[in-house]
Amino acid sequence: MKASNISRASLSLPTERIGSKTNAVNAVIDNIVLTSKVVKEDLTEGAIDSKDFTVTADNENSDGKITNAFDNNISTIWHTQWSPNKKPLPAVITIDMKKNYDINGFYYMPRQTGNNGYILEYTLEYQDASGNWQKAVDKGTWASNGSEKNVRFKPINTSKLRLTVTKGQNDFGSAAEFKVLGGTEDLTKVPLRIKEEEQQKFQKSRLTKARKLHLLQKQIKETNSLAGMTFSEMK
Repeated sequence: MKASNISRASLSLPTERIGSKTNAVNAVIDNIVLTSKVVKEDLTEGAIDSKDFTVTADNENSDGKITNAFDNNISTIWHTQWSPNKKPLPAVITIDMKKNYDINGFYYMPRQTGNNGYILEYTLEYQDASGNWQKAVDKGTWASNGSEKNVRFKPINTSKLRLTVTKGQNDFGSAAEFKVLGGTEDLTKVPLRIKEEEQQKFQKSRLTKARKLHLLQKQIKETNSLAGMTFSEMK
């Protein structure tokens, strides 16, 4: 197989298969550039423009409307009701995209000031062709921090999504931004990317192993050198 005019590609090289005569491929790859630079994954890849969406929430504060989470501005937030009285979770957010899209993910940017409302547990549903709600993500979880997050699932075709926040930091819900991610590829089965922290961990592990090997080789060399010395030389 020969391919040309490729500007972007992912290549996986399982190290455990290098040298195998039965479980490997014999091929020639040319005209490529390799780099050790870690490329941070774009968690918003495939984001659908939300300008025509209609979004509603059954739990929001007067100064924290759900539309704030779809305005492409991380300084404005959606927040569950805390005034004049706290309304406990769950919070149900309905996203009407007005037309059908192929969707394979959902993006969440937590609030960037404070931590009240970090979404910890949630369910994401979609409306099927018969108007029934089906689970895209059942009992999903996110870490309690301000880092951006997403979830990938098997591709679905729908015009409506429903996010139910079931657990949040201090029993609130909040978000700086939500994005619906479009796509037809099932990214739950394809390990396309290595997370930045995993890459750094791998690099550190590789350096540690290389250093241990170097010290072992040095020790063997010194042992062999001593073995070749005469008794008078060792005194």
